[in-house]
Amino acid sequence: MMPSEGTGNGAAPETVGAPVKHLDVEAEVGSIVSTATPFVQNYVATLQPWRSFFVFRKPDNVSEVQTRVKQNLLHFQANYLMFAMIFLVVFLFSHPLRLFSAFAVLGAWALFHRRGGLDPAWNPQVG
Repeated sequence: MMPSEGTGNGAAPETVGAPVKHLDVEAEVGSIVSTATPFVQNYVATLQPWRSFFVFRKPDNVSEVQTRVKQNLLHFQANYLMFAMIFLVVFLFSHPLRLFSAFAVLGAWALFHRRGGLDPAWNPQVG
């Protein structure tokens, strides 16, 4: 068989002897942490005091309700996100099947990413 000919199994000739690309997990985690650190610091800086978050007062009329809801959502958005994250963690760890499912989805996403799924020029090959 000539070197320019295919192997007969549908594989491209240039991929037959190509080295396998391994993922450097430590470098990937370091990259994620270095990227996330400024975001986390900024997020923590925007948290409002929890005492002011749990102050309840009856509004005078309907228009005040709408105004206060908008202001509250903007002012306490970091607190709401923290509350939702804590709820999500408790929800996932309260049942082993939920936690297993979350890890399965995370693993599938990581495999998709490792195989080039986030590259806009990636074309999946089936079969």
